[in-house]
Amino acid sequence: MKNLKRPDHMIRSRVQGMPGEATLKFEIVEPILRSLHTNRLVFWSRTIELVEAPDLVFDCNGIRGNLKVVRFLYIQCFVRDIGGPPWTEWHFGGDWEHSMLSWSEDSVLSITAPYCGWTILPQTELVEAVESFAEKDDMESALTLIRKPAYYDP
Repeated sequence: MKNLKRPDHMIRSRVQGMPGEATLKFEIVEPILRSLHTNRLVFWSRTIELVEAPDLVFDCNGIRGNLKVVRFLYIQCFVRDIGGPPWTEWHFGGDWEHSMLSWSEDSVLSITAPYCGWTILPQTELVEAVESFAEKDDMESALTLIRKPAYYDP
């Protein structure tokens, strides 16, 4: 996404793995999380949704908060088939020590807690674009933005 900067190779290689580098991870994500678009982000687990995070807390230890679905973007068929309707509100969290940061080739940041099974995409420009496509019921375009592969350095 334009106007978004990806840290240099040395920094990226330090924050893509876990455990470790909690302080550096927090320093990278703090300005992005402080500027959330209307307290919204994209949350990806077994479903993908645009969520509102009205009481998001992030500090040098980790991130946590309550999430409320604004719009479902994708629901895997097995979630519908065996789990009933997906939750519309829940609490999530994770620590920086055991999280991973990665960037797509167009600099979209993903924050992932593999042990918890979630990924968030918090960048304002991405969230606004996803919201715009979702309002037009163009989920294919919204998901294309979200699903661009993360960029991992060897």
